[in-house]
Amino acid sequence: MDVEIAVDAIMIAEMVDHIILLAGSGDLSHLVQNLRTKGVRVSMLSINRGTSSMVSDNFRRLADNFIELASLTDRICKPEPVAL
Repeated sequence: MDVEIAVDAIMIAEMVDHIILLAGSGDLSHLVQNLRTKGVRVSMLSINRGTSSMVSDNFRRLADNFIELASLTDRICKPEPVAL
């Protein structure tokens, strides 16, 4: 799947200003570096599992912006129903 993501991202790099990746590993490090050299901003969205994130610190630093999915819970989750 990483190859398909990388190919698609490179193909659209000339047409976009910003790409958001849901990243699970550092396998896309070279892609992020390549996109940034083309002037494309890269934001990374990651799932935080307990105390260890799925994304390495080095990979996080490559992106222009890093977002932990858990930090968006209040904005993207449906509120629990109120019991009557």
